[in-house]
Amino acid sequence: RPGDLAVTIQSLARSSTRHSTALQALSRAVQASQRIASKGFTMIAESFASMRYQNEGFIQRLDDWADAGGTASCSAEEAVVLAHSLSLFELQSTGPGHIVIAGLCDRFQGVAGVL
Repeated sequence: RPGDLAVTIQSLARSSTRHSTALQALSRAVQASQRIASKGFTMIAESFASMRYQNEGFIQRLDDWADAGGTASCSAEEAVVLAHSLSLFELQSTGPGHIVIAGLCDRFQGVAGVL
C-alpha cells in the first residue's frame, strides 16, 4: 500500500538508517506506484532529504505527478514541506525536478491570492 511505503521510508529516516540497497529498492517502489498522493510524496521527500538521499528516479516521479496536476492537491503545509525538501536536493539545471518546482510555485501563488 502507498501509505505503508511512505511510513517505512519515514521510519528509516527517523532511525537514521541509511542502507543504500534498501533505499534504492524503496525508491523504485515509489516510482512504480501510481497511488501515492501529496501526503505520501511529502513524507517521502522529507525523509529522503533528511537522510541526504537523492534519487533521480524519485525526483522524476515527482515531476510526473506534478505534470498530472498533483501539486494542486497539496495543502499549503504539504507544499511548503515539499518545497523545503526539494531545496535540500542538488538539482541539476537540466535534470528532473523543474516541473514539480513550477507546480509548487503555482500553488504558492494560489495561496497568496487567497491571503
